[in-house]
Amino acid sequence: MAYLATARRLRRAAARMRALSEVPWAVVVDDLVSRKVHLAPATYRQYKASLTYAIGRRRDELNMGALAALDSTSQSGCAEKSTQTSSRKAKRFPYADRDRLMVALQASRSPRAQSLIHFIQASCATGLRPIEWWRCESVTPESGFSLKLRVHNSKCTNQRANGETRTLRWKTMSEPLRRSIDATLELMHGFKTPDDCDIFLRALQEVMHDVAVALWPRRNRRPTLYSCRHEFAAQAKARYSPAEVAALMGHHVDATAAGHYGRIRGSKRGRVVDLRDAIELPEPDVNEVKTVARRLDAHLNRLLALKVSKAAEILTQTGARASADNSSVEPSQTAVERGLPNSPDTFKAMNEPEAPNNSSELHRGDLEPFPVPRKSHVGSSGADAGHALWREYVAELRRDYDPKRSAQLIRERNSRRGEQFRSSPKVD
Repeated sequence: MAYLATARRLRRAAARMRALSEVPWAVVVDDLVSRKVHLAPATYRQYKASLTYAIGRRRDELNMGALAALDSTSQSGCAEKSTQTSSRKAKRFPYADRDRLMVALQASRSPRAQSLIHFIQASCATGLRPIEWWRCESVTPESGFSLKLRVHNSKCTNQRANGETRTLRWKTMSEPLRRSIDATLELMHGFKTPDDCDIFLRALQEVMHDVAVALWPRRNRRPTLYSCRHEFAAQAKARYSPAEVAALMGHHVDATAAGHYGRIRGSKRGRVVDLRDAIELPEPDVNEVKTVARRLDAHLNRLLALKVSKAAEILTQTGARASADNSSVEPSQTAVERGLPNSPDTFKAMNEPEAPNNSSELHRGDLEPFPVPRKSHVGSSGADAGHALWREYVAELRRDYDPKRSAQLIRERNSRRGEQFRSSPKVD
């Protein structure tokens, strides 16, 4: 389990800090709580869930005390944005940055500069994780393709990857890109163990970091080796469906790239805004696309239902339902006919949308905050009807919102809370 592996890693880190071979779980919990001010809320939530799972497996008194102490903590007090790990890495690597970095590397005296240039160009076109180059191999392509790569997925445990390997194929490829891929494969295959490869990748990252700091000293996020994979994901999402993107990146679920990888702002389906940014993307394998788990649509529908329920709560609290426009509606109309969200039938209709005519044409691109709809979402799905309903709620709320009435409701609520506090028994 990923939770168990994360908990063990936290425990080993706590033991190393104290120069011990092992520490109790209570010490790990104390360390996590003390580090909370330096962690983002999402990171703290993952660590807390991991420790809860690991500690809950052993039901002795000491561990249960540590579990109770962990449960009593919350995300309050976490950093708004962490300054560690991926928060300092650029999630895009556009052409302008790549071009400046290449020019600086060509002028660099580092012996690894030319290897880094080939690595960046090859990684942006393939989307490989840096360590995956060690087990990547070029195989004979089928008819109609000029290059075929077989990549061993580095995260193929616990159903995190779409199989042990994935296939990348190009129908056409420019000669400079082909030379970069061949040079990177030859370089990485020269290492006997993955540890040796990892040491070399760290050396490449140091060169890239030094050059990036010199070019962009005031940036909070600078490109890293992994930024190449983010750039690949961003451009693939502008061209392919979520399932096809997952197959190209080796993901088991089609929602992973949408929520965790780079995105192109203002892109439209099938093209990139800046043509210089366009990279030579491979073609997805049809058989691998079929094995990808489709969960993005369900995730979007859950978000939509949450937004609609929140809109219903706001409309009820502000009294917008009592406006003059709503009073003109015939009493015989049902809640579904009126488009109001306070009926169980409405939520049932929204949680069970119609099947789209072509799922590959829906939800291309990334998850974006509601209620802003993407043009690529237009279709016959229930999510589209939900978008229209949500916009209708927002328009109604803005039209019928009464500041005086809202202030009166707030005063009445505070008055009731004050009375409850004054009438509560005093404890000496």
